[in-house]
Amino acid sequence: MEDSMLVKEYLRVHGVDNVLELDHDELIKEYEKTIREGIKYYHDLLEEDDSAMDFLEPKKRDVIEVLKKAQTTDEIYEILYEFLHVYTPTDLIAFMAEIKMPVPYTRLQRIIAIVHARVQEEVLDRIKVDLEALPPQERETLIAYYENMRDDIMSLAALHKKYRSAGTLEYLRSTAETKLNIMQSFLSKDLETEYKPFYDGSKEKRTLIGKILEISGIYTKNELFDMKIEELKVTHDEIMQQVLQKEREQQLIKKYIEIFEDFAGISEDEFKEYCYEMQDSTSEEIMSEIISHFTTKNHFISNKINNVLSSRDPSKNLLKNRNIDNE
Repeated sequence: MEDSMLVKEYLRVHGVDNVLELDHDELIKEYEKTIREGIKYYHDLLEEDDSAMDFLEPKKRDVIEVLKKAQTTDEIYEILYEFLHVYTPTDLIAFMAEIKMPVPYTRLQRIIAIVHARVQEEVLDRIKVDLEALPPQERETLIAYYENMRDDIMSLAALHKKYRSAGTLEYLRSTAETKLNIMQSFLSKDLETEYKPFYDGSKEKRTLIGKILEISGIYTKNELFDMKIEELKVTHDEIMQQVLQKEREQQLIKKYIEIFEDFAGISEDEFKEYCYEMQDSTSEEIMSEIISHFTTKNHFISNKINNVLSSRDPSKNLLKNRNIDNE
């Protein structure tokens, strides 16, 4: 088994007994379990209390006292920038409602929104820098996860503080690389599920989705992003086959409509031969569409085609059958 000794050594170091006695399937099972337990560290980081942040959080009365001193818009920006690291926009708006501010309330809301967005981007940018050493699959997946947390600035700031520890980052890098190795070697079918944001952002997947959306309205963009790349390839090929088949059918319809429209220029025998050729080379749906065209445009031709076909085979009286279906 590829890298089997490396896998066994990893399991042994992480406390798995009797690794030499494990067969292939047991080895994979234990390895996956151990890796996923290690990766859980990512989520534990988010759930741990960060007591170091507690004493930094200013009390409400202190915030209000600082806000009272603000005389200009620039001063308000600076104060909000500081406090939006530890309070939500809703909290600060509530604090400001208790005092008279030098700018209108609606403008305060806009200022808070602007400063809050700035703080969010700065904290997320710092975390992105922290994660630069991780494999791109893991990095993009984690960044997407943290993007969804952008309103929780305090948690993100605490996370960045922990990532600043060289030991923490090294542990995460080592764990992420090992996880990626086992995923690629033994769990390749789960790669796109495990690293969905990474594959969603790949050029290959976005190109496939763009092509499918261009040629078909069957799926929404979200539905396509939920598919794996191989599923998208199959879906694209199937839709393309349907599109090409439809194009061939339209070409046949156009061909015979043009032939029969020029019926005055061909003999009766040629007319029959074209009817028989159409019958033998196209489906009943296509013939029905051709006859339906002439039923609307030139009833004489539709009757003539139908008479030729029914004389050859009475069951092929498409005009009669079509009228019965419509009754």
